[in-house]
Amino acid sequence: MGQPVNPTLSDPPHALSSRKVAQLLAVSPETGLSHGEAMQRLRSHGPNRLHRQKPRSAMVILFHQFRSVIVWLLAAAAVISLIIGDIAEGGAIVIVLLLNGAIGFVTELRAARSMEALFRIAEVRTRVRRGGRVQMIDAREMVPGDVVVLEGGDVVTADLRLNEASSLQADESILTGEAAPVAKSPEPVAEDAILAERTSMVFKGTAITRGAGEAIVTATGMATELGRISQLAEAAKADSSPLEVRLERLGRTLIWLTLILASGTALTGILRGQELAIMIQTAVALAVAAIPEGLPVVATMSLARGMWRMARHNALIRRLSAVETLGATTLILTDKTGTLTENRMSVVRFVLEHGEFEPDSSDPSVVLALRAGAACTTAELGQGNQKGTGDPMELALLEAADRVGVALPERRLEQHAFDPEQRMMATVHADFDGAFYAVKGAPEAVINACSQVLDRDGPHALTDVAKLDWISPQRTGGG
Repeated sequence: MGQPVNPTLSDPPHALSSRKVAQLLAVSPETGLSHGEAMQRLRSHGPNRLHRQKPRSAMVILFHQFRSVIVWLLAAAAVISLIIGDIAEGGAIVIVLLLNGAIGFVTELRAARSMEALFRIAEVRTRVRRGGRVQMIDAREMVPGDVVVLEGGDVVTADLRLNEASSLQADESILTGEAAPVAKSPEPVAEDAILAERTSMVFKGTAITRGAGEAIVTATGMATELGRISQLAEAAKADSSPLEVRLERLGRTLIWLTLILASGTALTGILRGQELAIMIQTAVALAVAAIPEGLPVVATMSLARGMWRMARHNALIRRLSAVETLGATTLILTDKTGTLTENRMSVVRFVLEHGEFEPDSSDPSVVLALRAGAACTTAELGQGNQKGTGDPMELALLEAADRVGVALPERRLEQHAFDPEQRMMATVHADFDGAFYAVKGAPEAVINACSQVLDRDGPHALTDVAKLDWISPQRTGGG
């Protein structure tokens, strides 16, 4: 009997042991799937990719430009003008409509094609073990049961159950909004654990900030946590923008006002003895004149200008009306850094016993603090145009030390990974006078472990009262 083609998990993988997950998915972590089994599962589960909404065709974009009540009202005015022989008025309205449609069509079409191009340029590859050897494959070819080899800096391309982990941390801000990297472990967690507490899992779309490990793919494509979010986003119905709503309301109001004005004018003339044909022609001419032909062009040009200005700042907008919606925003609720930002940090100041200092200060205590912070890290600065990899805070400390030329210890003797319970990490380095110990972590954890504090006059005892002062919100920046 061969392995099952479409193995599934009956229980949440984060609550099962890694051995049990491997057994249920019919895979050996030491060898991974065979090529044939991987191809069978790929045919069964489909490619590992998120569904994207069908690209808007050129005809759909063109039709969208003529959906407004105002546009149809102008089109009716143009037809009536041509029928009654007012060629100049009718031609002018037709030209306005074509100009308005062309501006909106070209602008939205270029934006839509630019968005589609962004989806096509990224080709992500993942390191997996298949047939007993590690190889790089297209992330779209990953299947449940694949054994993935993880290292710091990797982007996770499927939902994975950890099998091994060494000082592994992941940035899950895209899913949870929490900027701080999450420590990961192969140990199972409670079945009802929320997403942010499933430390035995790493999820599609997140990034490994430090450490290394191995994991088994438990879900791909739309079956991942990111896929479920994508499904919710697709199910949400698009509402009309505030401008579209107001233009629709204005169009209906103009229809009624125009009908009342034309009818009243015609009726008044007839009651005063004017010829019926002349009064009807007059009423129609007044109705056409009452319609603001320039309104659609003015609105479209204003929105197009906003779209072009945002494009210069690398912000792409697919629909013109979205520009006005953004401009009408009065309140934005955001979470911590990493959700809407690039999740990058920088060192702004050092709070020391004898004052606050800029990171480029020559004060010996600042230099020592920079040395300790940059030494106690697993992050690495990028070379040339390459970006650094690792925890954003550790990268910020490395960059600050590099800018002022702080000399770091040459050789690391030992590393104690971050402990979620102690909330600290430490590294030991060879130094010219023995060993250099560098420790960093949560302020209260580090301060409570200290017995001395350094100022300009040298080290002196750190009393319990001083410890309480150091971990106060005013010192730590808490609320």
